[in-house]
Amino acid sequence: MTGAAARTPIASLCYKSAPFCRISTGLKTVVNAKLEAPSHPLAGTTLTGADIIVQVLADEGVEVVFGYSGGAILPTYDAVFRYNAEHREATGSDRMPLIVPANEQGAGFMAA
Repeated sequence: MTGAAARTPIASLCYKSAPFCRISTGLKTVVNAKLEAPSHPLAGTTLTGADIIVQVLADEGVEVVFGYSGGAILPTYDAVFRYNAEHREATGSDRMPLIVPANEQGAGFMAA
């Protein structure tokens, strides 16, 4: 294979074509291999964009969120608070604490 197909994982090629596909690795060909997409525990649940952002951060293992307050980010902060209320640690602490600096200079130091 050459071009984009050579760099695309086999699973990606199959998902684009159909639930059943023909996989050829050069060494072995599997016909009608059924590939299933991995399922998330929240699959099928209606979530806001902010809830999706926070869930992805949690799934990726983010332990602390740093953020500078402003109008556009407030729905995401609300989602962080909801997530922490639903997923308390055994000690009662937040699973993903939100740290908001007092000023932009403080945020710059935190990011470094």
